[in-house]
Amino acid sequence: MRRKQIKKTFLVILVLFCTNSWLDATIINIPADYETIQAGLNTATNGDTVLVATGIYYENIIWPATNGIKLIGSSEENCIIDGDSLTSVIRFEEDLNGIINTTTLITDFTIQNGYAHGDWPNDFGGGIYCRNSDPSLANVIITNNSASVGGGIYCYYSEPSFANVIITNNSASSGGGGIYCNYYSNLNLMGVKIHNNTASRGGGIYCSGSSLNFSTENRCSIYSNNTINREIGADIYFSDSGTIEVILDTFTVMNPTNYHAYPLDNFTFDIVHAVHSEQVDADLYVSPLGDNSNDGLTAETPLKTIQYANTIILANETNPHTIHLADGVYNPSTTGEFFPIEVINYVSLIGESETGVILDAENVAGVMRCEHITSSTISNMTLTNGLASSGGGIRSFESTLDLENVTMSSNVAAFSGGAIYCYESDLNLTNVTIIDNVAASGGGGINCRYNSNLSLANVTISNNTACYGGGIYCYYDSEPYFSAENKCNIYSNNSEDENGADIYVHNCEPIAVIVDTFTMKYPNDYHAFPFDNFTFDILHGAIEQFNANLYVSAEMGDDNNDGLTAETPLKTIEYANTVILATDTNPHTIYLANGIYSLSTNNESFPVTVKNYVSLVGESEVGVILDAENDASVMECAGVTSATISNMTLTNGSAYKGGGIYCFGSNPSLENVLIYENMASFGGGIYFDGSNSNLENVTISNNVATSGGGVYFHGGSPNLENTQISENTAKNGGGFYCFASSSSLESVVIYGNTAENGGGAYLDIANPSFTNVTINNNIASSVGGGIYSADYSNSNLVNCVMWSDLPEEIFGNGIAVNYSNIQGGYDGEGNIDADPLFVDAINGDFHLTEFSPCIDAGNPNSPFDPDGTIADMGAFYYHQDVGINDNELAVTNYQLSNHPNPFTGETTISFSLTTNLHEKAEITIYNVKGQKVETLSNLQITNSPNQEIIWNANNFATGVYFYKLVVDGNPVDTRKMILIK
Repeated sequence: MRRKQIKKTFLVILVLFCTNSWLDATIINIPADYETIQAGLNTATNGDTVLVATGIYYENIIWPATNGIKLIGSSEENCIIDGDSLTSVIRFEEDLNGIINTTTLITDFTIQNGYAHGDWPNDFGGGIYCRNSDPSLANVIITNNSASVGGGIYCYYSEPSFANVIITNNSASSGGGGIYCNYYSNLNLMGVKIHNNTASRGGGIYCSGSSLNFSTENRCSIYSNNTINREIGADIYFSDSGTIEVILDTFTVMNPTNYHAYPLDNFTFDIVHAVHSEQVDADLYVSPLGDNSNDGLTAETPLKTIQYANTIILANETNPHTIHLADGVYNPSTTGEFFPIEVINYVSLIGESETGVILDAENVAGVMRCEHITSSTISNMTLTNGLASSGGGIRSFESTLDLENVTMSSNVAAFSGGAIYCYESDLNLTNVTIIDNVAASGGGGINCRYNSNLSLANVTISNNTACYGGGIYCYYDSEPYFSAENKCNIYSNNSEDENGADIYVHNCEPIAVIVDTFTMKYPNDYHAFPFDNFTFDILHGAIEQFNANLYVSAEMGDDNNDGLTAETPLKTIEYANTVILATDTNPHTIYLANGIYSLSTNNESFPVTVKNYVSLVGESEVGVILDAENDASVMECAGVTSATISNMTLTNGSAYKGGGIYCFGSNPSLENVLIYENMASFGGGIYFDGSNSNLENVTISNNVATSGGGVYFHGGSPNLENTQISENTAKNGGGFYCFASSSSLESVVIYGNTAENGGGAYLDIANPSFTNVTINNNIASSVGGGIYSADYSNSNLVNCVMWSDLPEEIFGNGIAVNYSNIQGGYDGEGNIDADPLFVDAINGDFHLTEFSPCIDAGNPNSPFDPDGTIADMGAFYYHQDVGINDNELAVTNYQLSNHPNPFTGETTISFSLTTNLHEKAEITIYNVKGQKVETLSNLQITNSPNQEIIWNANNFATGVYFYKLVVDGNPVDTRKMILIK
């Protein structure tokens, strides 16, 4: 560390200044010669004196690049330099390059109202900013200044000398309310008084990588400084190894603790007087009805605040003590209690009764904090309404603490540990209740991290909430130990992450959960995550579980029902998921009645979690609506090996991945599902991540994403069959985006999708296969209207049709195309380039007409069509079988469509049959809930032209509708149309 000769006394400084060169120097008078001090300083040369008359000078002084100037005021009380709360009052900037030494003097001033909370470096040194400079200050008062760091004075690589300087009522939001000395600074202190300053740590002095030299002849005083939220090191905080010899006339107490000087072992003290000289080596008593002027030695003469008792009590390892708390409410508003209450080593806090002693922080700070405590007990009290970044109730850092007969409720942590946060700590909890606490991140009840250990006996943890680990969160080799004799209870905690609601661990050894009551007698990942990290010994479940199929109805259900029949349904899928039991050998199903499932209709929670071995089966595809109301993904499945999702609509999902469904490492089957109008950054409709799902009769339509408007495949090998991907939008991959995936598409229609690149599909290091796929009328504003194939992709198309995609059908390489109809032509065996003659491509009917060139044009080695003929090209084969009765043939060969679609007020529905043997036809129209809204009956049957009827929908709301053709009472086909107003 840089060293210079230490100035022992103020007399030495005066002798230094009273040299011949000083006497020969120029004296500049302010305001006689110059109106401002700054102007006088700028004019002065080495050895000059700037003499300032009595008055208040509103200035923010930048010290000039001149050494040896003496700035002298009329008196420290009457000559004031006021920073006007603009910036620092006096700044010795870095560009002075070390030219300022102790011959530069500031004396007989008050320096006040400096404000340094700007951008670096203007957030240091509210009163004085001193960088690489060594000025001398004498007979100066530095008061009412504020900064982020160093409220009164900030020193960096500097060796100033202070004599008879008073530093009081300054503040710093970070460290060093009075002084902050940093980076090889060496402060010489003679007769300096530092009191009533405030900071986060080091209210009086914060010393980092620096040293303090206290005069033995002209002793200093440091007392009554404060830390924000009762942090440690209120008077002095030292952040390095080594020892500081503190030689003082007056300190806050005669026997400092970590609260006064931190870390205590890094100081030696020589103190003559103390502000609180009445420190007592005895137990103390505190009551809301007490008085801090009492001695606190008996229950009849109690003190008023725990904070004051902490200040005066003396205790050590061989002589521990207790602060006894009488029943009553201890809070800032009525008793003046200061929070968080600091736990003192070897001092226990014992209340009169658990329900009678209430420590209420009134949401201004955490309730209690302990750091580097080796022995202390907290018992018989309630801790409530704490608010902190971590540990709303108690924050424990590298400590050992016992809690007995304590209730912790309604505490909040902005980050971790709503009730308790422990870091490298050992906590023993006995007869403790932790209820209704909240953490934004991990551990609504308890967060234990980095080799922390919890010993739990008769502890109840319930109704706490966090993003993960609503009850308990353990991180990195931390572990709770559950008493087998005095069993605990952990139940009804909540997790926004949908996993580990009661207990969540990360990088920890296996944990044996031994409890009387858990949320479920047979928990799963939702209650304890990761599930394989636990063993369970549970006597009771707070919620009854059912090893049976369950029924849910958004409109008629009640979660107080048993849900075992359609007549006694539950109300929410979330609750059904909670109570259903299923295994690989005993799978079950949750049946959903028609209705809208959303937060606003039945208080449904999203995303709906798909559980392993539990299928979700709706009453009808258009009647069961899962509506996430743009608040989350509609559905999520992770690690699911077997489950079926069928007969429902998923809509209005919004997420980063998978607006409709997010599927991670799972293999669910989707059947008869409409995924409609969802949005995400990746996978507006569905995001498959390492999944091998099977989709059949699924419609993915009108979804939006940055990549993968309809679907995003990331790894895995999902299979899509008889599926429609239509009218989705994205920047890349309007229909779908395929990354490093070997997905398989068979009998799939991809039409009407739009993107910048890859209107229908975008292939990225992917190997999908396309069999009997129709890709039509997709648009890319840049390239790849049908398919965009990026480098390192290898895909195969066989028996496919690509037509009317703009600006081209295929862009890129790595696509093998055979026996397919590609507009504009494409090299490959059996490929053709001819109008496929769809029934009604404009309205989404891609069935082939009788004379289509795609009939029997597929790979002759492919499996035959169901009619026994060679495979056709495209998603729908043309039926050529004549071996059935004429009636059946007549109904099989039909046309049904509507235009325009989507429409605004009216649409024309058209149909035709190939024979007039039938007598009656009608069109039945349904809304998206499956409710019949209108029937168009007694329609004439003709061969040609098509029968047309206009449906006026002006009295109906915007949405998806379905129209069904019924002939002679038999349904023939159903199509979808979209009404937009």
